[in-house]
Amino acid sequence: MHIQIINFNLNGLSHEDYSGACNEIAQTFADLPGLISKHWLANEDTNTYGGVYFWESKEAMQTYLESEVFSQVANNPSFANAASKDFAILKAQRRRPAGPLEKQKAHGRLTVRCKNPLTEAQSSSLILILRQRTS
Repeated sequence: MHIQIINFNLNGLSHEDYSGACNEIAQTFADLPGLISKHWLANEDTNTYGGVYFWESKEAMQTYLESEVFSQVANNPSFANAASKDFAILKAQRRRPAGPLEKQKAHGRLTVRCKNPLTEAQSSSLILILRQRTS
C-alpha cells in the first residue's frame, strides 16, 4: 500500500463551491484503478485543501500521476500552490491511537469509499502517520 497527500490553496473558488464540485466528481476518483480510498481535506481557516489517497501500490499512484484526471487537478487555476507527496507504509508494529474516531466524525469530512475499503489496521496506520506529521 502507498499513501499520497495532495495540498493546495483555493484561488477564486469558495469553500462551498469546492465542496459541491467534490461531490460532483467523487465517482471519477472512486473509479480510478488501484485507488483504495480518497479522503478529501479542507481547512477553511488556512485555505488549505486537498486529499489523502490510499493506493494499492506505488505503481498505481504513478499511473494516476500520469493520467488526465491528475493533469486536470494539477493544472486547475483554482488550485494554487499544489503539492503532492507520497509515503510508503512502514511495516512496523502498529498500535491504535486512543479515541480518534469520535473526534474525526465531528469534523464532517467528505470521504470517497472505493471498491476495496481500508481495513481497520490500514486506517489506524494513516491516523498514526498524520498525528506524527502534525505534532
